[in-house]
Amino acid sequence: MIKLLEHRLKRNSNDGNLCDVFDSHHYLNLCEKFVTVDGEQLPHKFGEFDTDIFIGLLLDGVSLFKALGARRSKNNYTCWPLEIVIYNLSPTVRTQLRYILSLGIIPGPREPKHLNSFLYPLYEECTRGGRGVNTIGIKDDGSLYHFPLHFYLIFATGDIKALIKVRCTKGPNAICPCHKCHIRGVRDMTRSRITTHYVPHRLPGPEEHPSQTAELLKSPKTHEWYLRRYHDLDNATTEKERGIICKNAGINGIPILGQLSSIDIANSMPYGFMHQVFLNLFPNLCRHWQGSFKDIDASGERYRIPDELWVIIGEETTAANASIPSSMVRQLPDIYHDTSQYNAESWWFWMTWLAPYLLDGRLDQQYYEHHLLLIQFVKDCTSEVITPAMLRCIRSNILRWHAQYEA
Repeated sequence: MIKLLEHRLKRNSNDGNLCDVFDSHHYLNLCEKFVTVDGEQLPHKFGEFDTDIFIGLLLDGVSLFKALGARRSKNNYTCWPLEIVIYNLSPTVRTQLRYILSLGIIPGPREPKHLNSFLYPLYEECTRGGRGVNTIGIKDDGSLYHFPLHFYLIFATGDIKALIKVRCTKGPNAICPCHKCHIRGVRDMTRSRITTHYVPHRLPGPEEHPSQTAELLKSPKTHEWYLRRYHDLDNATTEKERGIICKNAGINGIPILGQLSSIDIANSMPYGFMHQVFLNLFPNLCRHWQGSFKDIDASGERYRIPDELWVIIGEETTAANASIPSSMVRQLPDIYHDTSQYNAESWWFWMTWLAPYLLDGRLDQQYYEHHLLLIQFVKDCTSEVITPAMLRCIRSNILRWHAQYEA
């Protein structure tokens, strides 16, 4: 195990390429900073010692009895596992079950209302890890020695619901729904009963509004921006004043993990790519093409694929299983009749590798090319190595895809 933990020390510099968390801006910035615990700056920097351990928090709501047809709470969650991944291990092994550390399980049947209380023991352990835990080591000659073992929590990730609670931010239907930018949500004023806010590329109305997303990431939210909002929240004297601050800033409170000096509130808590893209974006796009997305009337829309073509697409999907190696993906169900059986892996493979062929000539050309743009940056994002040129291309393609989504 000790040899496996030397991955951080043995890995070579990647000349600006992204291959691991140790290539991230957050980690590299931490290595230039001194560790601070409870307001006290300690004499050592992050990663200064070869024995320093860097960890990440994984959390997600899980419905244990969904497949059994048991009665579930309306949010489908029955428990919330809390797990630790050790980044010092190689990416090829760090997510194997035997190397994952389980912190515990938050019991159901409903989701936790105050996740900070469940994360407080982890926060206390991380403060101890920042100061160093007295540990016994073994030298090459077999003699023992004592050294301070430091460990730092640098990332937390999971599904959308989990990260909203970890960050203590508002959800996707809020006026200020994004934890990274200052985009504002608007209501559909033509439907008075609907109070949900959404974030269009251009604001609705008779006038031609400029894009409200093109310039957003030029001045994103930062760790310091969040600290100022928390300071305002602490100084608020009434509940009404606190409510206004929370509403305008898109926050619900102060996250306990945000008080660790190893955590950057704006950058250390990203949504899991699997949840955001494979389990959210991909299924919703498919529902759009089938004309079954929420209560939107898609009749007559060019992006809708007729049901008779979906029947053929479903049959061709199952027929493709015969020529797909089992090492790449599990058996793919009929995409039209058995969509509910698709998991993240199924959605990834179908949308990325099968859809470009199955939808060619069936999906309107404008939307087909739009989908190919999506697949391009998804493939780049999931590449083992992301070069600086690829990163610039990813950013450009995401902005193009988003701008064309409402075109």
